[in-house]
Amino acid sequence: MSSETEIFAASAALTRLHDIDQRFRDHVKTAGTALKGLGSLTAPDGEIAASCLGVQLNVVRKPIAVDGNPAAFEYAFGVVKDSAFRLYFHLYLDPQGNLCTDVKCQTRLCDFNNAYIAKYVLLELAGALLHSEHFAPTR
Repeated sequence: MSSETEIFAASAALTRLHDIDQRFRDHVKTAGTALKGLGSLTAPDGEIAASCLGVQLNVVRKPIAVDGNPAAFEYAFGVVKDSAFRLYFHLYLDPQGNLCTDVKCQTRLCDFNNAYIAKYVLLELAGALLHSEHFAPTR
């Protein structure tokens, strides 16, 4: 069981994560763009939207905890097929504003407010899609 101090610290950390998530989505809304032949990363209604290599992706976002401590905001990119969410790519936003491709932010992609954010995210997403079941031969 967590102590009262740990719970209040976690609550404050979640507040910071929600703030950086909002700033990230605001940045994508203004800086997100379409890249010819690759796709688009936008936030037209404040929610992240993506298409890549002709695939329209759903983006599910949520704060996540590692070992009971709020650690990052997770963005899961996938499609709904046969009533199930098929995950193709994760992106994580840590409290310092780093976008990473792993939950512990060992592999940093860029800052959340990078001017070329659409390019960086879409290139990673395209690589994940091309190695996924979406583009695999039918068996």
